[in-house]
Amino acid sequence: MKNGLILGFVLTFFIASIAIAGPADLTGTWSGEATSIVCCPTGNCSTVTTEATATLVQDGNLFYGTFEAEDYLHPCWGDIKGQQAVLTGTISVDKKISGVVGIPGDIDNIQGIGLFEGKWSGKKMKAVLRDLSDGSTTTGVFTQE
Repeated sequence: MKNGLILGFVLTFFIASIAIAGPADLTGTWSGEATSIVCCPTGNCSTVTTEATATLVQDGNLFYGTFEAEDYLHPCWGDIKGQQAVLTGTISVDKKISGVVGIPGDIDNIQGIGLFEGKWSGKKMKAVLRDLSDGSTTTGVFTQE
């Protein structure tokens, strides 16, 4: 479950980096870095940082897309290979975005979900993701390519 949540965190940050500035279109590719504090069931906690890329489409004041996090070392589960997530959200006129990140699951990987918000200035965005399963928070900064 944590594997998907890390991806969700990264995705959330990445997504938050894609708000609008005036009539701007966030359609395209966004990339950056996200950092989370991850705690294992044993109580051990550590910082996890990973690079991420999102492909997004804007439709009016809505957006949707996919997100991919690069490989990273998880303190509880070891090496995590690139993961994908889906996202959707809204864009407000004051250059803020908010939405939901979903991490598809399968038999071996429990699905995850998180809420994100961000504020955009120019081609950069600062974002925050909140994991609904454990209350952890991830932050990130992303740039439109």
